[in-house]
Amino acid sequence: FAGLNFAFFFVNRRYQFSFPYLALAGYTTFAMIFGLLVNEVVTKQTKLVQLLFNIPLLKFFGRISYGFYIFHWPVYLLLSPWLFSWVSKYASGSSLQFIVSVLGTLAAIAISWVSYQYYEKYFLKLKDKFA
Repeated sequence: FAGLNFAFFFVNRRYQFSFPYLALAGYTTFAMIFGLLVNEVVTKQTKLVQLLFNIPLLKFFGRISYGFYIFHWPVYLLLSPWLFSWVSKYASGSSLQFIVSVLGTLAAIAISWVSYQYYEKYFLKLKDKFA
C-alpha cells in the first residue's frame, strides 16, 4: 500500500500537498511504513535493514546530523554572499546556484563534523553518568 502511495505521489505531481487523498491516507501510510522501518531497525530481524543501516556513509551522516541541522542555515547566511560573488566569476545561471549549494553543503558538513568531534562527543560521554 505504501508503494502505491509513493507511486501516486510521484506520478501525479500536479496534485501538490493539498490533494485530499494525501491528507486522508497518504500521511497515514507514510507514518506506518516509517514505523515499520523503526521496528525492523530495533528488532534487527531483517538482514537487508541491518546491512542498509551499517553503511559507513549513513553512520557518518547520522553522527553529524544534529550539527548539520543546527549549522546549515547560519553557514548559508554567512557564506552564500561570498560564495556567489566568488563562483560567479566562473559560472552563471543554474550551474552557479548548483556549485554554491554544493560548496555551502560541504562547508556545513565540515563544520558539523568539527562540532561532533570537539563538542558533542564530550556530552555524549556524559550520558553514562546521568542515565
